[in-house]
Amino acid sequence: ELPLVKIEKISGYKIGFHKKTSFSDFVYLPHSTLDKDGRLNLQYVAPDFEDKNTMYQISLISSIVDKGGREYQLWADQDYFPQKEYLAIKLISKDAEKSIFEVKCIDCNGDLVAMNSEMDWSLIDLNQRWSLVSKNNYYSYELSEEENVFKTGSLKMIDGICELIISSSSIDRQELVVSCKNGLKVNMFINERELLKPKSPYEISFDKIASAKPGEEVNINISAPFLGKALICTET
Repeated sequence: ELPLVKIEKISGYKIGFHKKTSFSDFVYLPHSTLDKDGRLNLQYVAPDFEDKNTMYQISLISSIVDKGGREYQLWADQDYFPQKEYLAIKLISKDAEKSIFEVKCIDCNGDLVAMNSEMDWSLIDLNQRWSLVSKNNYYSYELSEEENVFKTGSLKMIDGICELIISSSSIDRQELVVSCKNGLKVNMFINERELLKPKSPYEISFDKIASAKPGEEVNINISAPFLGKALICTET
């Protein structure tokens, strides 16, 4: 399992380039037997990730079965850094006129790397669309996404740090990508929570769910993109 590494030293920064907050890729190692001291040495070769601009965390899950057939599971985590340096970005201020981002070059410990480099940045529109599809006579909603470059620019990093200023009127539902000439890059989603968890086509609301007393009626409003029946359950 490969969640993204978090470095407390630069808390609040987005590190590296990635499209997802986490993902999983399981590699199964061959079965082995513990030695007389109850030990086992395994060698694992970290995968060659296509994009090395992200820090990862590798979780080793071990399952041990004793002679009585009882199974035990052990977990061990190991940070994995495909390269030595990364870009990190953070929104430091925003008003009606402009948004200011801070971009840093850091090492695996989160310490500043005094790098001087020309940099390019771009704002990418993320147009999301729900569509109703039919598979084997079963209807479901699928999300598709189109990316269009909305705005571009350049800046210069001096001693490993720089500021990026963008007109706030340009920022709505986009992805900000900053890259160096040496291949380092970082991205940040504007309105990230909404983008990573797209708005559902279904909505449900209550008129007084918090203040309702035993015996009172509560009005429930359900909005859906098609006609149908709703199954409502009450848990106590």
